[in-house]
Amino acid sequence: MRLARLRGARGFVPLIALLALGAGMAGCSGDDGKNGATGPAGPAGTPGTPGASGATGATGPTGPAGVAKIEPRESCGVCHDVGSLAAVDTAHALTGQVTVSTPVFTVNGADLEVEYSVSIDGQPAIGFTKVRTAYRLAAGGAQSDLLEPAPPVVADNGNGTYKMTILGAGANPDSRYLFRIADDPVTKNISVSGDYPAAPRDAVVSNQSCNNCHGDQGIAPHAGDKPSDQYAYASMVASECVVCHEGSEYAWIPDSFKGLVHGIHNSHNRPSGSYEFVPPFGGPPIDFEVSYPTYMTNCSVCHDSTETLAAANAMTVTGDNCFSCHESMDSWDFTASGLTFHNAFAPTEDCTVCHNASGVASGKVVVTDFHNGLETERVGIIYGGEDLSVSWGKNFTWQIDSVVDDKTNLKISWSATYKGNPVNPCNITATADAPGFFPFAPNTANEGTLSMLRSYAQGDDYVLGQANAPGQASGREPVDHQHGLRRQRGDHDHPGGRRHPGRHTGHRGPAGQAAAAGPGRHVD
Repeated sequence: MRLARLRGARGFVPLIALLALGAGMAGCSGDDGKNGATGPAGPAGTPGTPGASGATGATGPTGPAGVAKIEPRESCGVCHDVGSLAAVDTAHALTGQVTVSTPVFTVNGADLEVEYSVSIDGQPAIGFTKVRTAYRLAAGGAQSDLLEPAPPVVADNGNGTYKMTILGAGANPDSRYLFRIADDPVTKNISVSGDYPAAPRDAVVSNQSCNNCHGDQGIAPHAGDKPSDQYAYASMVASECVVCHEGSEYAWIPDSFKGLVHGIHNSHNRPSGSYEFVPPFGGPPIDFEVSYPTYMTNCSVCHDSTETLAAANAMTVTGDNCFSCHESMDSWDFTASGLTFHNAFAPTEDCTVCHNASGVASGKVVVTDFHNGLETERVGIIYGGEDLSVSWGKNFTWQIDSVVDDKTNLKISWSATYKGNPVNPCNITATADAPGFFPFAPNTANEGTLSMLRSYAQGDDYVLGQANAPGQASGREPVDHQHGLRRQRGDHDHPGGRRHPGRHTGHRGPAGQAAAAGPGRHVD
């Protein structure tokens, strides 16, 4: 028994050794230790197919009303800009604006057909089929009333387009046609005009030259008190006015188109200070007193092409031509020249007896012989019907390149070009290749010289420059709220209760001395 137990124990010992040996073998092969650093990310995979769009959601509630646009600057635009609370484009929106297309003429047998379109405020207009007046101007000034023997017939296509048939007019030579057409009953008139086969006369002014001042719709000299009036015409342009005013048949028209236009626009410069228009069918005379916005000697304002300006410059010396602007011989003083006999001449005088190429006044034959060399108030020279300060001046560009302020002086660098080519803006000697410029000195008369203007802000008020009273007028005392009075500096009372205004010399300097008066100085 004892021997057997020993033998069993001895067998157990090797097993433990084997287990220990196994553990030792595992230690020889090593363990994985701590995890290493994460490796770089691999390339992105191919994007998957986009899913289908979801259903449109329900419309949300309406948001609150917007507020008027307010701009952070002291200007009219704060209130009157587009979208502001008092927008100018809304307050002054034009309505009832008529547009008539250029008519297309077609001969159909013995008749002449005229096709055109009409819109009001951009929308097709229907119902304009009542022909109230129809005139034709032919070469040489011959005029015809097309209402006789049968008036033109207008077909309304119902979509803003029309076809008018002028009976028996298919064989007419070069003519200008003018029609006044109304709806029925008459609530509005339109004008339809055009030339066919060609214009019967050369244009002397363009429609655009008139519209530049009078607006795109033209003028309405025969507007009438209501659309149904006998002479209630729609707004017209120069090419339409001449159909009646440049014709030879209507002797009852009191003045030529030239006399009417020149007389009105130059009325303030005429000896009487006005232009009197006498209505042909009764009524009191109409006095026009107009200040023309430029110089009447600058003919290019209205005669705005090479051809029309040449026609204006060729105007000869006759009573009708010269008096259309000057009214009478009182426009000139003939004392110095010893030609006072002109004072007795009437508009019907035949001036060409002397004012012709071989006459005693051969140097004064056309209008440019009188106007060339005249000087405007802006020191512009009138030549060839143009103000050269405008026509030549637009060829120059001026640019300030830099301004350096060293707290004592301003150093200004500037440059100029003429017709796109650089020129020396300090050149005082004109050559064939470069213009000259008049410097401020030594031209003591200071005529036509170059100058620079400086505009600057004063104090903390960019409107009036008052450091101690922003927004208040210069020279005003603060309001006395107790008595509701505000007195003017320098005012003093006179017996009888009258007040006499004192002198206003701008703001005061720090030592009580009047500051140097610059632009805007006001002295009563």
